[in-house]
Amino acid sequence: MPRLLDLILGSSAPPAVMHNAACGKLNVPPMERLEILVHLASHSELGGQARASLQSWDEQELAALCGGEDIPASVAEFFFRSGTDRTPVIASLLRNLAIAEATVTQFAERAHSDVIPLIIFAALERRNRSLLVSVGGNHESLRFRHEIEEALREIEKTSDEEAEVLARYQQEHAEEIAAQQHTPFELTVVSSDEKDELAELLPLVQKTPAAAAVDQKLIKEEQRAQLSTLQKIASLTVTERVALAMRGSREERMILIRDGVRVVAVAVLESPKVSEQEMESFANMKNVQEVVLRGIAQRRRFMKVYGVVKALVANPRTPSEIALPLIKTLLLVDLKNLVKNRSVPDMVRRLATKSFLEKSKTHNR
Repeated sequence: MPRLLDLILGSSAPPAVMHNAACGKLNVPPMERLEILVHLASHSELGGQARASLQSWDEQELAALCGGEDIPASVAEFFFRSGTDRTPVIASLLRNLAIAEATVTQFAERAHSDVIPLIIFAALERRNRSLLVSVGGNHESLRFRHEIEEALREIEKTSDEEAEVLARYQQEHAEEIAAQQHTPFELTVVSSDEKDELAELLPLVQKTPAAAAVDQKLIKEEQRAQLSTLQKIASLTVTERVALAMRGSREERMILIRDGVRVVAVAVLESPKVSEQEMESFANMKNVQEVVLRGIAQRRRFMKVYGVVKALVANPRTPSEIALPLIKTLLLVDLKNLVKNRSVPDMVRRLATKSFLEKSKTHNR
């Protein structure tokens, strides 16, 4: 049975449902409701009501949604394109590393001066020189010339650090890289419990260019950027993939962390560009080599981040000798969720149950 979202996006829902959707009255998850309203904002009849519903949405709640990793590309593009004056929403979008760099860069090229400081800050967070160059070409940025130049210098320092880390990594792993130099790119696929869009797209990359061109007509618009990145990565040698893992974009790292060649996947963890948010995403992944999860646990900087620790413990792929000592650090609510998580090893659930009971007694005193 088609989802309500799909029916509305395809204009196949009954008129009454479409009207309720434009009023923001559908009983669906907030992100789904937001995607529906953004879609209906350009509707010939319901657009005015949908835009009014978006305008009345609580700003802080909207900002929180726009900072989520599951934000649809259409939602981000809508708010960037509409030039919304709701600063917290724009700030959240700019900080959201799940949004394609090209989308943020296009916004920077035409952004109003009020949000240029936010763009400069986002460029520093993303370590994205091209974003600073784009905002620097915006005529609204003239009075921020000094701040942009300072940010560029800061990013250049990071580039130097990346070069040093890459050279050291290549030297330490020279034999392994040489031995697997021409090993073709393959995705690590372990779990079949969840939909794996990357694994579905990869066969298109591995076919002849002519066959891929035909098959691309069958993929969704939002998957085209992923397919393009896959094509780029699949054309690289192991040496080149290691370099990209260290210096590439977030989108490229999210794919390379699943590289079947160990030395490439681990190189992603070494990149100075990896953020706490990314590391939490890696710790959540089930379709990665075990060495990746072990590597995360060995990085003290990221093991100070609660979200990373929680993700590692709840990941059924995490070795028990890593997960078990971390259980005692979890909050009561996360221990409760872990007790109910039947995908983790029994040993982890048993210790989580024990810790939950002990912390519950202390909490209730």
